[in-house]
Amino acid sequence: RYDSMNQHGGYAYLWQAEGSTWMCYDAWTGRWLFNVTNVPVSTGLFGTPWIWGPKGEIIAPILGPPSPPFAPPSPYTYMRIWNPMAIPELTGAADIPGAPLNGTAGQMWRPYNKVVDGNHGYVKNVTLSEPVMGSVAAVLDNYNPRRVIVSTLSGGLTYTPITEFTVYCISLEDGQEGQVLWKRTYTVDEFVPGGGISLNFGVFSLEDGVFTIWCPQTRQHWGFSLDNGQKLWGPTEPQGSWDFTVATEHAAAYGRLFSFGMAGILYCYDIKTGELLWKCPVKVPYLSESKWSGNYPACTMRIADEKIYLFTGEHSPDDPKERGSPLACVDINGNMLWRIPFYASHWAAHPAIADG
Repeated sequence: RYDSMNQHGGYAYLWQAEGSTWMCYDAWTGRWLFNVTNVPVSTGLFGTPWIWGPKGEIIAPILGPPSPPFAPPSPYTYMRIWNPMAIPELTGAADIPGAPLNGTAGQMWRPYNKVVDGNHGYVKNVTLSEPVMGSVAAVLDNYNPRRVIVSTLSGGLTYTPITEFTVYCISLEDGQEGQVLWKRTYTVDEFVPGGGISLNFGVFSLEDGVFTIWCPQTRQHWGFSLDNGQKLWGPTEPQGSWDFTVATEHAAAYGRLFSFGMAGILYCYDIKTGELLWKCPVKVPYLSESKWSGNYPACTMRIADEKIYLFTGEHSPDDPKERGSPLACVDINGNMLWRIPFYASHWAAHPAIADG
C-alpha cells in the first residue's frame, strides 16, 4: 500500500529471487516492473528472516559490520533496517534530474522499467547496546516489545555437534532499537548430558511467549520464555525414530506445538507446558508396503481453521512409491477428518492455503 501527499493506492506484486537480485512483477498481469540488485537478504532453505511491514512492504534487520571473507566470525556492533520499497530511485524523483526526494515527484510511486541498487534501501542504522555473535534467527514484529532474536544456534537442518550457544533478544521498538533486552548462554549438557548432539530452533510462538529447541538425534523438544530466555519445560518423550531426518517440521498454533516427520505421526503438545496432548499416525493400510515405519512419511504440513493438513511423500522417492499416499486432514483434537490420495514432493511448489 502506497501513501503519500500526492498518491494513495494498493499494488499486488510477485517477487522472484535469483542470487542477490530480486525481480518484481505485476501480480495481475505478470508484467515485469523493476529489479533490485545487491539485495542483502538471502532466500531459500536457509534464508534471512524478514517480516511484512504495516503497508505490506518487506522489512529485514541486517547485522553489521560483515566479517572479512575467509576470516573467523567477528561480533556485530550495529543493525540496519532494510526496506526495498524505500529505495528513492523507485519514486518519480529519479525520473526528473535534480528533483528533491521530498518534493512532488518524490512523493509519487514510479517503479516502472527500472533496475535499482538495494544498497539504497537502508532506512535506519542503530548501534547495538552490546556486541552480538551469530545470525538473525527470528523477527518478532507482533510481540511487545517488537524484537529480533539473534543466536549462534542454527535455525534448523544442521547436524553439527555443539557444546554451547548464545541467544540474544534485541529490541525493535521506536526509540529503543538495538537495546539487548536479554542474553543467555546455554550448554549442551543442559539438554542432553554428555553432549555429542546437535540442537536447532523449533518454533517461535508470539501468542504464547514461547520458543522451542529441537534435537534431531533424540527427537525431543524443549520450551523457553521469549521474555527472558528461561527454560519452561522439557525434554519431551522421544518421537518416532525416523523423525531424526531433515524432513521433520514443527509449527505453533492455537496454544499448541505440532510436529510431523518421516515417522508419519503428527504429535501435538501444549506449547506452554510441553505436555503431549495426542498423536495421530497416518497409517499405511497395506501390509509390508511402507519403506519407513508402517506410516506414510511426511512431506509438509499446513494449518488453518483449527485443522492440520498433512502432505505425505519423500525427499528422494524411489519406485515403487507408497500406494495410497494421502493428503490428510486432522482437527486440533487429533481426529482424522478425511484423507485423499495425493503424493507430495519436497522439491515441488509447497502448498498454500487461502480464503475459501
